[in-house]
Amino acid sequence: MGEGMCATVDGKLYDGEVCAAYAADSMAENAAQREIEYQEQWELENA
Repeated sequence: MGEGMCATVDGKLYDGEVCAAYAADSMAENAAQREIEYQEQWELENA
C-alpha cells in the first residue's frame, strides 16, 4: 500500500465462498464511497 493508504482485515468467518464474496463486495463499495467523500471534501477545502 502507498503512503496515506490503509487496509482493513475482516475477522469474520463466513458459511461459504458466496457469503464471503458478498461481504468483500460490500466492504469494497463502502471503501469506495468513503474515498469519494474524502476526495470531495479535500477538493472543497483546497479549491
